[in-house]
Amino acid sequence: MIASGDGGYATLARFKQAGLLAKEGKAAEAIAAYDALATAESNPRIRELALLLAANLLVDSGDVAAVQSRIGGLLAPENGMRNAAREALGLAQYKAGDLDAARKTFEEITADPRASRGVVNRAQLYLAQLVSEGVVAPEAPADASAAPAADAPVEAPAAEAPAADAPAPAAPAAEVPPVEGVAPAN
Repeated sequence: MIASGDGGYATLARFKQAGLLAKEGKAAEAIAAYDALATAESNPRIRELALLLAANLLVDSGDVAAVQSRIGGLLAPENGMRNAAREALGLAQYKAGDLDAARKTFEEITADPRASRGVVNRAQLYLAQLVSEGVVAPEAPADASAAPAADAPVEAPAAEAPAADAPAPAAPAAEVPPVEGVAPAN
């Protein structure tokens, strides 16, 4: 199909081939296949997808420069794939031990109002991981002066006590249901 395929079928077959190589654990071969696709492809969106998929396979190696070289053009604010590219970059930075850069990259995702809910949720999880590792301080509430300290016990609000000179409220009269054959007392 790849050699004789017409139109988009050959391209789809090449994506499938690269995906199968990745699934078989042949990351280097899959990356090379995605890179070849990106080089040969004239459609910019398909080229960008191939580069992004190659970059995702490079995350585990922690080679930030290799990831950056593939997704650098995708990080532009007007690019629809920018947050997927940021996620790959942030993960590569995390894997390489550049935790401050990873934090900044994940925060860019969460600050992007056009980011999809899924990628924002994942970025928030990555940031929570950085907090649990002590790399990032937990977010302070918006109005820190009104918020209790993190280690302060939380108390339930006290019930309002009646004034000392106020009369005690009268107990409500118990309503007794009528009994057949007995006249109600007045």
